[in-house]
Amino acid sequence: MYPLSAPPPKEDVAKEKSVIPQPDHLDHNPTHPPPVVVDDSKALVIVLHMLTLLAMTFRSCSNVMLERVATEKRLSLVKAWEESEKSKAENK
Repeated sequence: MYPLSAPPPKEDVAKEKSVIPQPDHLDHNPTHPPPVVVDDSKALVIVLHMLTLLAMTFRSCSNVMLERVATEKRLSLVKAWEESEKSKAENK
């Protein structure tokens, strides 16, 4: 009946497949849930507290550094005065 080179025609595959019914309760345009309101006030207070502590730490560090510089300057002046007094005594 059919030539040997041509395959036999396929039957309609769509007839063999069953149709899966879609439930009516599924909406293709679902409503989105209301946005969740996040209370950031506590987090903001914590961040502000941490920034305050950080600023106080840097102020303390800078105060300590300034005190150290002042102390070194004072010691340097004392050492220079002592050397000056030694050289005066040696020159006499």
